[in-house]
Amino acid sequence: MGDSNDRLKEARKAAKFRSAAAAARKHGWVYTTYSSHENGQTPVPIEAAFEYGKAFKASAIWILHGVGPRKGGIDAMLHGQPDAVWDHARDAVATILKHKH
Repeated sequence: MGDSNDRLKEARKAAKFRSAAAAARKHGWVYTTYSSHENGQTPVPIEAAFEYGKAFKASAIWILHGVGPRKGGIDAMLHGQPDAVWDHARDAVATILKHKH
């Protein structure tokens, strides 16, 4: 799977959600926004990838870039941590990705 939207869909299905609508409903996401990320209409933003990863127990880095395993990675290390820790991790990844190019 080459694109973040494809990996997002794979993560949702692995988390046993039959549809994008069911996942959006369960997690309180705006369906049209989530759906646009999953169908490739808009790219998956970094912040959203962490949120989706947390909800689907998938790695945000895997969702975004296909790097590492779908499960585990930084997301496994952060599991159960308060939102402030997740926020800090999102900021750190955003900084790294900004300097990647």
